[in-house]
Parts: sequence; C-alpha cells; structure tokens
Amino acid sequence: TSGGAQLMVYEGAGEVSAGGAKVELPRGTGSATAEGAPPGPAEKLLDAPLLGEPADLAQLARPRPEFRWSAVAGALSYTLELCRDAGCAKLADRVSGLAEPAWRPPVSLGLGTFFWRATAVSRSGLDGYPAETRSFAVTSETEDQMLPTIRLQVDGPHLAPRFGLNTDYILGREARLGVVALDDSGPPRVVCSLDGVEVDEATWRGPFAPGRHKAGCQAYDAAGNRGELATFEFVYDVEPPTLVWGIEGEGPKGSLPLGPAEDLPRQPARQKLEGDDPHSIWPWHRQTFLIEDDTRQLVLRPSRPLRIVFAGQEVELGPGKGLWILADDAICRSIMEYDYDLRLEIRGGLFRKRYEGRLRLEVKDWVDNSAGAGLPFESRR
Repeated sequence: TSGGAQLMVYEGAGEVSAGGAKVELPRGTGSATAEGAPPGPAEKLLDAPLLGEPADLAQLARPRPEFRWSAVAGALSYTLELCRDAGCAKLADRVSGLAEPAWRPPVSLGLGTFFWRATAVSRSGLDGYPAETRSFAVTSETEDQMLPTIRLQVDGPHLAPRFGLNTDYILGREARLGVVALDDSGPPRVVCSLDGVEVDEATWRGPFAPGRHKAGCQAYDAAGNRGELATFEFVYDVEPPTLVWGIEGEGPKGSLPLGPAEDLPRQPARQKLEGDDPHSIWPWHRQTFLIEDDTRQLVLRPSRPLRIVFAGQEVELGPGKGLWILADDAICRSIMEYDYDLRLEIRGGLFRKRYEGRLRLEVKDWVDNSAGAGLPFESRR
C-alpha cells in the first residue's frame, strides 16, 4: 500500500524483510511495515466475523439489501466484498473502512445472484480471516420505502395510562406483553429490548421482576425499513392492597392481616343490623348498626355506645365514632374495589348479653391482585 505494506499468512508460513530486519510469520499471523522501516512484530490475525443478513440462499425482493455481521474483538474497521462467484475472484464491489458491522449499498445492485463476505481489519491495518461466502438473489428492482407498522398488545389484567389517574402501564401478575408487526412485503423481523437490553420474545413477554421497567421494539421489513414502538415504562404489580383500620375522630389504630381471598366463606352483605343492646338491662333497648361504604372505605357505626374488642384492641364506638377500615394500594392507589359481609350474633342471657361478630373483607386492585381478611370481634360490657 502507499507508504508501507502488510503481509498476512493464512496458510503455511512466511517471512518479511525490510530495513535490514526479518520477521518470521507462522500460520495465522501477519506483519505491518512502514515505508523505510523494519517490519513490525508478528501479530495474530483477527477471527472471521459471523455473517447475519442476508441469510444464505435468501431471495430478496429489494435492490438495496442491508448487510449485517457480528463485531470482532480488536477490529478497527471492516471490509465487505460483494462478488459474482463463491471464491470472490470476480468482485462486484469492495467497501473498506466500515466502522460498524453493517452496510447498505447506496444504489441498486440490480437483478441477479450475488455472493458476499466480510473481513475484520486490525488497528495495524492487517486483514483478518474472511468469512465464508454466502449467496443471495435480488429478485426485484423496486425500492420499498414503506415502514412496517408495529403496535403494543397487552394480554391479561392491566391498566393503560389514563389522564389524571396513572401515567404508566400497570401490569398484574398474569399480564403479558406482545407486539403486532405488519408489512406489505411479509412478516417483519421484530427486535425487542427490556430495561435497555435486547431480549428474546419469551423474556419480553414476561413475567417480570416486581417494580418499574422500560420496554421497546423495532420491526425491520425485507428492505431494511424500520418501524419503531417507542420505549415505554410499565410497573409490574404483584402485591395486593393493604387494609388499615381506625376509629372516627381518633385516627388509625393499625393494619389488618391479609390472606388468600379464596379461603374466605361468602355471606350476603346487609346494610343494617339490629339486636338487643348488650350494655343495657332493658330488653327493649335496641342496638342498630349502620354500614357505610364506598370503593375504598367501610364504616361500621352503632346507634348507641358500644365497647368492642377488634384486632386485639378494646375500642369504644358510638353514633359519631364508627369503626372504619380503609383499603389502600401502593401502585393502584384508589383504583380498586372490595367486597364484604358482616355477621353478628347475640350470646348469653338477659343480663349477660354480648355481641360476637365476624367481618369478612375481600379487597382487589385493578390488576386483579386480591387478598382477604376474616376479622372476629366481640362486645365488652
């Protein structure tokens, strides 16, 4: 080359002499020599790249296909050879100095059968081993410039972003990600990433580690056109809501233990319960329980003063001091629902009456994470 020389020995052995010095070159080595200088030391030739696209014997309905191959450690650049024969004795084109392991011809290759290979070039300018040639055929001179379409598909319990409620996708335990990619030239090649790393389809679909993630996909058609599914964030939520209880006017008293909701027996819910007042010796003194509830909170309010033991604590209730239970969720927040029933029984004789009750609660967020609690309580005189 201008200003120097490179000698590569792929088979057998050789030597190079310059500037009064000689360097032996065994098989698989080479030497770079600057003009007027002794030859450089023998260095190992770089391995051959692994060819990617076009695949061997591919039939391409596009005149400007994209060529891709694997990166080689230690390579400064790459050379691509486009040939008319398998041995590359008849070159159609040779492109050197490629910084990345990819190339797309600027003009149409024309119809016909071609062979191609790539070679890694070291920092000293030595050509490594060339890849084995692959053949492909160009069957169309029409340039495809239409981008493939790609859209997100979420299966299972999930919540899409909604203005004023949640800015990210929320996926439940059984939710899975998917994409639908279409192109007129045939099914495009889809490449997806999760948290900045390219992953296979099974990993991208899920399940995922609990918490926040980033995902995105690209679809490549046969002409190398790329459609993109913009990177989006989602939260993988596998935790059910929590239950907190307290007394009106006194604030929270503590949290309630939760278990599998399916283990709890169901009873019809009633909005009003009546019975003899256990705090009175007069049988005509009636105690009425009013139940108020919305999507997050349940309030049990007696019409007359009543002392009960609930969640291990003795509390006093009354017309303005109801027992409340609040459902909360770290991710879905108020986006949830619950179901409940309340059963009360009166035990004892005329002067030793007491209430024994059980409150059953099932709480579920909007991505189907659910749990329940069966909560006993009894009145105290």
